[in-house]
Amino acid sequence: MVAYEPERPRPFRVPLVWPVCVLSAAGCVFIMYGLPRTAWERFGIWLAIGLVLYFTYGFNHSKLRGRAAEV
Repeated sequence: MVAYEPERPRPFRVPLVWPVCVLSAAGCVFIMYGLPRTAWERFGIWLAIGLVLYFTYGFNHSKLRGRAAEV
């Protein structure tokens, strides 16, 4: 776990961080808006497959679930 270190020297800081964040998000939404329907359908299918794999793996390899079975 990384501790929050406010006094740590930062060699680079993003100038105008809030406008950069908002403009970047707006740019992503603009690009996403131009995608065809088939791209969104494929995205949804791959997202569903990925979520099933992610949660199945997590459930099968959970250290907390193993401890609960022992108690």
